[in-house]
Amino acid sequence: SRHLLTLTSKQIMNIYYGSPPLFSYHVGLSNGGRNGIVAANRYPKDFNGVLAIAPANQIDGLLASWVKNMQKQFPIDTNNPVIPYNPTALA
Repeated sequence: SRHLLTLTSKQIMNIYYGSPPLFSYHVGLSNGGRNGIVAANRYPKDFNGVLAIAPANQIDGLLASWVKNMQKQFPIDTNNPVIPYNPTALA
């Protein structure tokens, strides 16, 4: 969808301003950085440059790390598998 959005945006600018943009850049952080890397790989002609800041491009590792952290913060009591709501535990 980012590719189609980029093409459509450039067409709108061409109609409104009477010429296409001279340069086109993508700037993204985290998931936006990952989107920039994906866009640069799939459609290298869409942007003149991509600034991918801290891209979340290793999804498997990020999700595994999240699960590990949640297990440490909220250990499961085998006698009571339902975790009670405790707002002070999050503070």
